[in-house]
Amino acid sequence: MISYVDLGESTAVSAHFLGLMREFARLGFAVQVILPRPRRGPPQELEGVTFHWTPNPQRPHLLSLLRFPLQLPAIIKVCWRCPPAFIYLRYAPLVSLELWALKWLRKLPRLRGLRLVLEVNGWDPDERKLSGAGAFKLWLLRRLHLYSARTADLIRVVTPGLKELLTQEGIEPEKIFVAGNGTDVERFLPLDKAQARAALGLEPDNLYVGFIGNLARWQGVDLLLRSVEQVARSVPGVKFLIGGGGPELEPLKQLARELGVAAQVIFSGEVPHERASFYINCFDIGVALKVGLSRIGFSPLKIRDYAACGVPIVASRVRGLEMVEEQGMGLLTQPEDPEALAEALIKLLSEPELRLAMGRRARAYAEGELSWRVVAEEIVRQVGKKAGGRYD
Repeated sequence: MISYVDLGESTAVSAHFLGLMREFARLGFAVQVILPRPRRGPPQELEGVTFHWTPNPQRPHLLSLLRFPLQLPAIIKVCWRCPPAFIYLRYAPLVSLELWALKWLRKLPRLRGLRLVLEVNGWDPDERKLSGAGAFKLWLLRRLHLYSARTADLIRVVTPGLKELLTQEGIEPEKIFVAGNGTDVERFLPLDKAQARAALGLEPDNLYVGFIGNLARWQGVDLLLRSVEQVARSVPGVKFLIGGGGPELEPLKQLARELGVAAQVIFSGEVPHERASFYINCFDIGVALKVGLSRIGFSPLKIRDYAACGVPIVASRVRGLEMVEEQGMGLLTQPEDPEALAEALIKLLSEPELRLAMGRRARAYAEGELSWRVVAEEIVRQVGKKAGGRYD
């Protein structure tokens, strides 16, 4: 397994990668992991997993890009010593460099048959366009994305929309398979709300509408803030708990002040991933709103984490979030409509028995369908098909 994530940082991305490596090991693989050396020390040892740390320059930004070429010696060494059944790479633009090296490396007789599996979680040009990237950068990102996709033998995408987009861009549909994101159902568990709120210093008797995640434009948290006044008028004692940092944190705080709802909103700032379960268990409702990026759909980690904690969900009616309604885990609302969002929140806040039933269904569905083990098993099954049933 090869990635750029820093496992010393307690983030959803690092938890995602840890979850997959743990499940590959539980499935019987001897997992060799090549990652930049964590800045805050390595994570705990994992049975069946061997870590190979590579240099991790941080400053300035351009120097940090050397993380990718600096992984190449370790990749060559590990592949030569113990030829792997397959290599799993998480996409980033410069992963194309590593794929290029692996493409040539497997021409050696010792490494023939090596399969390259690429994980694609999004479409970089669309995300960067929302952030204001220029035309040349968008062109370059598209070229790197497509080179990586063409070089890989198998591509795991997290939404059907991503498969459609890559197919339209000329990638063979036969080598693309859909396996959505997962959650750690052993870490994200239903907890007593009073205890969770006490651990965070929150008033135990309030009702809490919550969001947790990176505060970026496409998360739609501004829409949540625009619904606060309407909800607070109908539901006394409701508070809005927003956990996470990111580029929109300060603009969202300013918006809350401008809307006159700052007293009802609690911004926690960055939430370490190991504490995320406590935050989610404080929620009476977990919110997942999406703006833009609709052509590829969504497979958000937060919805899976909410479900694993048994928290009912209110989300946007966009592609990829249909399971919220289909599985009876919550309500879907019209995208970018604060009034419709407020009505859905008021309905659930006013019906505790409905919330409880939805929460139970959410936990049951997470255990059966949304765990990292389910995701890992599907990846292995697809690689096995490519290898003629070798891993079935």
